[in-house]
Amino acid sequence: MKVCIYCRVSTDDQELEQQIAACKRFCAYRVLEVVAVFSEKASGAKAAKRPQFLQMVNELRQLKYDGVVVFRLDRLGRTARELALLIDELENKGVKVISVNESFDTTTAIGRAMRELIYVFAQLEREQIGEATKQRLAAIKASGAKLGRPVISDFQASKILEFHRQGLSYRKIAQQMRLSHTTVFYTVKKRGGLAP
Repeated sequence: MKVCIYCRVSTDDQELEQQIAACKRFCAYRVLEVVAVFSEKASGAKAAKRPQFLQMVNELRQLKYDGVVVFRLDRLGRTARELALLIDELENKGVKVISVNESFDTTTAIGRAMRELIYVFAQLEREQIGEATKQRLAAIKASGAKLGRPVISDFQASKILEFHRQGLSYRKIAQQMRLSHTTVFYTVKKRGGLAP
């Protein structure tokens, strides 16, 4: 089985070499052929700031490796949902995910059971986020603040449409009317039809 290794540390004072060495020892023990090693010092917050991670995922999608070995599962995703989505995508392509630290291995029955637990936690995470969002919206409403796009008067709408017919751009209209670009755009779209 040909695999790649992915290791990441968040700060400069953490050691990548220890993670890489542990993953290589694991691969030697399991007789897995290490074809590539991806490693970086970067926060897991945004994938865009993890070029090695993005390259590895891209190559896994191209099926260059049969699996990926990580020191810990949290190296692949910061949330259970993010992790579940990635594991699901890779598994559907036949790519195995193996973690040294958690003994997680989707080639085994226990690993597949653990994968299902990750999906359960991902669903729980989604529901908790949804509940938290509802509570925040309720608190905003209770404080008297208005939600959604600002309501404009008929007079404002007619002025927007008049400026639009004169050929003014949405940006110019927004500046003149002291409204957002989005409000002007949707007013024209809803009440006057968009110009070609």
